[in-house]
Amino acid sequence: MPRTKTQLKAEKQRLPAEKGAEAIPAWRDCTWKRIPCGHDDCPICSRIKEERERHIARGEDPDSIEAAFEDADNFFRETFILTEQKADKDPKNDQAPSPLEFILYHKILRWRDNIALIADLSDDTSSTWLFTEAGEDLLWYADTLLSKVHRQLVNRWHLAKGRQGINAEYAYTGRVLSECLAILKGSLSELSRMEITQKLEFNIALLFLTGLEKEIISI
Repeated sequence: MPRTKTQLKAEKQRLPAEKGAEAIPAWRDCTWKRIPCGHDDCPICSRIKEERERHIARGEDPDSIEAAFEDADNFFRETFILTEQKADKDPKNDQAPSPLEFILYHKILRWRDNIALIADLSDDTSSTWLFTEAGEDLLWYADTLLSKVHRQLVNRWHLAKGRQGINAEYAYTGRVLSECLAILKGSLSELSRMEITQKLEFNIALLFLTGLEKEIISI
């Protein structure tokens, strides 16, 4: 499918770098979006394609739960190693607080866990919402929101410590949070209008998230 003008414009976007800091590349969006760009020249999407081909070559279903967990484990292990190597080279690196030391993180964690519980308690007759685009977005971006709230709290902590070269990352994560909130609110709004047994629970989740929105954006 040809890319739209909006997509092409987004691919060219880069957040400006501070002096001595790297700009935020457009492919970073593919590390958190449910549907990445899918381009062969994207370092994230090309890796996903390689993983799928590896599973197919081994006679495995690349879309199975087992394959998904294996790929996620490999990806996060490599990301952790790269992050640790970068941190070790940073003479100004300070150990950031644990996510559980942030009050806002606790609030988002409780909200995310409630969303996960709704999904877990959905039985064969009440799980149709799980297979809708709104349902898939909700489960995906609920986890993403929790992760990015932690990331932004750490960014803010570093800024308060006077750490240099982090403004671009702070601005980028702020944009990600805004997009996640917009998607989640849209998904919950759609699900709360569906004739399903969980509609009241989704409406409550929407109200709770809306109540936290200002606090999240102002990190």
